[in-house]
Amino acid sequence: MSNGSTKHSPTHHPKYPTMNQITRLYTLATAAGLDREGVHAILLRRYGVESSKLLTLRQYEQLTAYLQGSIDAQQRPPRSSADRVFHHPRVHNREGIAKIFRAEWPALLTRDPKLAADLIEVLDCVRLTRQSATISPRVVVSTIQKMMKPKPRLLAAAAATYLERYTQKDERYFLGILRGERWRERRRQRDEKQEHATAEQRDRQIAAQAQEIITAAGARPGDPAAAEGCVCDSGKLGYRPDEHAPFRVVPCPWCLEGRQRLARALREGQDLSRVNWRLVRQQTAERLEREAAHVGG
Repeated sequence: MSNGSTKHSPTHHPKYPTMNQITRLYTLATAAGLDREGVHAILLRRYGVESSKLLTLRQYEQLTAYLQGSIDAQQRPPRSSADRVFHHPRVHNREGIAKIFRAEWPALLTRDPKLAADLIEVLDCVRLTRQSATISPRVVVSTIQKMMKPKPRLLAAAAATYLERYTQKDERYFLGILRGERWRERRRQRDEKQEHATAEQRDRQIAAQAQEIITAAGARPGDPAAAEGCVCDSGKLGYRPDEHAPFRVVPCPWCLEGRQRLARALREGQDLSRVNWRLVRQQTAERLEREAAHVGG
């Protein structure tokens, strides 16, 4: 007999996986490379049951997580060749480091065996900085990959510095030395570029100054220094600003060789802007006439 109250049946919580969950379980097993017999073997070994229908919900969740982990492990690519080469978690000796080096950077062993040997020695010193005298293959591979970026001569300089002074330091110290070498290389290249630009600017200034001098000298055929047997390389081309001043030798602005000497003189800092080229021509012509008369007499 009803007393007017409504009875609610308790919520039903299943104890075992549903058919949809079992279907998902076998789908995951197939993706993990297991057939039905393989699944049954796992059920019997891990949970002591012969059918997935006899699993509890907690066991079902554990098994699906295990299968999903197997799938992820198969799909995840190896992080480095060290994972393929080594079955042990750590490297215990120099031979193990050399084995990783051959796998990671075989080209350097062929191209520059001495540099490769120095870098292997660096890595072995890094191994010995560990308290256990062992090192993770991934640390070795990571350090080798960072070694591949700089130029070989920078690597050689960094390795020589490390092996000479800092063998008790770890790989971070060596990489710091390598960064310092790269920084010095960039600074050297910057300075060379700046020096080259300065030299080009100076050459342009010298050329402009030489052209001004050639124009001021009024260089043309028939000048004494342009005649056959140019005297510009004999020390005779020059002038005296006045009778008491010493004889001043000047480079020739008329002949090709003289103009090359003119450019060198300007580059060396010689001031030719105030040379009286009219007097140079006049006095040189007079000197040549006196020499010709002396030879003829």
